[in-house]
Amino acid sequence: MIYESEEGLIKETVPRKAKYFLAAVALVFLGIVSFFAYHLFVGPFQFKISVDTKLGGVVIEVEPGLGASALGGSLKDAGVVSSRQIFNLVAALKGDTKRMVAGHYLFKSPAGILEVEGRIAKGDFGLPLEKLTFPEGFTVRQVAERLEANLSFFNKVKFLAVASTSEGYLFPDTYFFLPNDDEAAIYKKMRDVYAEKAAGLFGSSTQSESDIIKMASVLEKEVRSPEDMKMVSGIFWRRMKAGIALQADATLAYERGKTSAELTAEDLKKDSPYNSYTRRGLPPTPICNPGLNAINAALLPEDSPYLYFLTDKDGKVYYAKTFEEHKKNKTRYLK
Repeated sequence: MIYESEEGLIKETVPRKAKYFLAAVALVFLGIVSFFAYHLFVGPFQFKISVDTKLGGVVIEVEPGLGASALGGSLKDAGVVSSRQIFNLVAALKGDTKRMVAGHYLFKSPAGILEVEGRIAKGDFGLPLEKLTFPEGFTVRQVAERLEANLSFFNKVKFLAVASTSEGYLFPDTYFFLPNDDEAAIYKKMRDVYAEKAAGLFGSSTQSESDIIKMASVLEKEVRSPEDMKMVSGIFWRRMKAGIALQADATLAYERGKTSAELTAEDLKKDSPYNSYTRRGLPPTPICNPGLNAINAALLPEDSPYLYFLTDKDGKVYYAKTFEEHKKNKTRYLK
């Protein structure tokens, strides 16, 4: 096409309609790029569900086996991502539709789809670690109560269903947990630490591991210092060998859910498997989770001429060779 201008005849190499078409295509392309860039990198500006005040963001649970399609819908409904469809598309293009890592995810602000999808595909939960210490002598129930008080998603009933038969074998220590660690994972972690700490301890003992842990749990509750634990360990093993009942308040207190000071004369008389006044030998199970000092004391008892001991309200231990001496110590130190 040729048209005339003041400079003369000019040949138009690109038709005007074609120019308009190319401009329109460019605008559409720019719009599409902007649309995807917004969803992929920017996302929404606010959450649609309430923020967890403790964690400072929104927590989304990815259940085991949850597909990208359902997950994308949950994320969109929560206002974490701006498009369910694009989330699903990204997961499909990356081959992650069946590789979403189950767990709870913390989002402190809405985010682009690429960031959100990438975090869930590799299990980047974004949750702070919880540091929890379980002291020597905690029972399984006390462990469960401390976990419930500190972990947002912990279920005490589920934990006790798993751990109730492991009294004595949840090692007292300082642990670091994710707030979304499930009950089975926490139980396994504590059992693994016990296995690590106890490795090689029982090989040279004439007593079984089970009896050592039972004895250690009683020592943990009866006396405080490592020296007294070893001395009382010697007394208890000697009493068992002689066929004398242990007469340890701690075993009965465990069963009755009381402290030793709260036990009554009626409690001491009522027979049960945990009443070490009416039954000889060790209790049927450990009565707490003992630490290494108590376990070592059970393994390496101190030899002495004593058969009796008592502990005053300040934790000081008094020993006696005979029952008469023991009665005098009771009168002198427990009144």
